[in-house]
Amino acid sequence: MRAKFVNENKLFEKSIKNIEINDIVNNKSLSHYLKDNFKNELFQAEYAKDNYINLDELGDPDEWANSEEGKNYISYSINYLAEETIDKFKYEIIGDKTEIPIWRAMTVNKDWINHLLKEGNRLGHFWSWVFEGAETHWGYDREKDTMIIESSIKENQIDWVNTIRLNMEPGNPENEIRLFKNTPLKIKKIWIDDEEVRIPEILKTKIFKA
Repeated sequence: MRAKFVNENKLFEKSIKNIEINDIVNNKSLSHYLKDNFKNELFQAEYAKDNYINLDELGDPDEWANSEEGKNYISYSINYLAEETIDKFKYEIIGDKTEIPIWRAMTVNKDWINHLLKEGNRLGHFWSWVFEGAETHWGYDREKDTMIIESSIKENQIDWVNTIRLNMEPGNPENEIRLFKNTPLKIKKIWIDDEEVRIPEILKTKIFKA
């Protein structure tokens, strides 16, 4: 299906089958890479390796990245990474699935049932397609529990442009799936501190939002 936007309370939906390289790699995204010193260092190191050049000979990573030589190499590299990442999602992660399982870690109060019932209806839009990829990034709190939630979504409910960009990062991809705001979600499984727990009946039919 083609992209469609109804209003701010509806989903901007686009199947990965309709994603084109130009959606991912364009002048704006290239500019984003060229402004990132860490990425420039990674690309420069790869360029030196590919061309059997001593890295020190290339000089400052940012200056190299903004040279014609650097821009051409980075443009080629991110096109390749985009194509590789799109194929990975199409054939390895989605395949013939009608729904994709996703996981998200949250830090919740000890009374986590009431946390899910009363503290808003949103579960967030940063998820992972692998269980091990569900991590909290705000530190340990002994007064709270770490909860991992499993849900599932249709592939056209994924924000593919940002998801692909996140996972084509040179060096260390995020294993992250980005959902659109207001994507409806149901909780399928819950783990508290690495132990799966029974989902209370009151939560089984509740519709949350990303």
